[in-house]
Amino acid sequence: MRYTLEIQKLLLQTQNDNLHPREKANLLKEAIRIADENEDVEWATELRLDLIYELNLLSADAEEITVFSKILDDYENHKDVIKEDDLLWKYKWIWACTFDLPEIPMEQVQAIGEDYKTRILRNGYSLRSYYHRWSVECVWMRQYDKAKEYIDIEIHKKKDLLKQFEKKSDKSEEKDIFKELDSRARNVKKEDLEEFKKQIRPILDQVYVHAEHIIGIENVETMLSELKAVHNVLENI
Repeated sequence: MRYTLEIQKLLLQTQNDNLHPREKANLLKEAIRIADENEDVEWATELRLDLIYELNLLSADAEEITVFSKILDDYENHKDVIKEDDLLWKYKWIWACTFDLPEIPMEQVQAIGEDYKTRILRNGYSLRSYYHRWSVECVWMRQYDKAKEYIDIEIHKKKDLLKQFEKKSDKSEEKDIFKELDSRARNVKKEDLEEFKKQIRPILDQVYVHAEHIIGIENVETMLSELKAVHNVLENI
């Protein structure tokens, strides 16, 4: 099929490290156009996910949302070739973008959040990422009491944290767990630090104790490296 060669040529060009993200984005858009013309939905979806990454580097939030909306539409019409599970990592980005766009009313932001929540539950994930996003946004909006409520919900779902390791569908998901723990440690209010330490340490302790059993001995060293960063934040507070 000739169109596949055309797309591959465009993708080879995107590998040039000297290209600006906008130039890479334009190449990906052309590749998407070709895939769409040839009704290659699966490849077009993969290309759109790559495009979202480049648009994120450009802080092109509105464009990211438009691209992802097309992905969701294609998923609804082609569930035989697109896995919803593969979209959730980017969906979290997209939902975060909606908070930054004043033209999107809070009611719609909340509706998008509820849709994300439905999808992650449907795919067997915990609500950790959902509550984390709300806690971060509430801190930005200086709604500290509300942020603490969401943080408390996260912490009390420590069993869900361990289930993330059991799923093992994507190593980036495991790393993201530790990034979010680190973020929580950095954003907690000073007067709540001692209580936060008491709450967070059992989570880390459980991961240490069950790590070998849950994710396999070959992955323990990587996981402990990520955990060390979180512990360092707690010790330096």
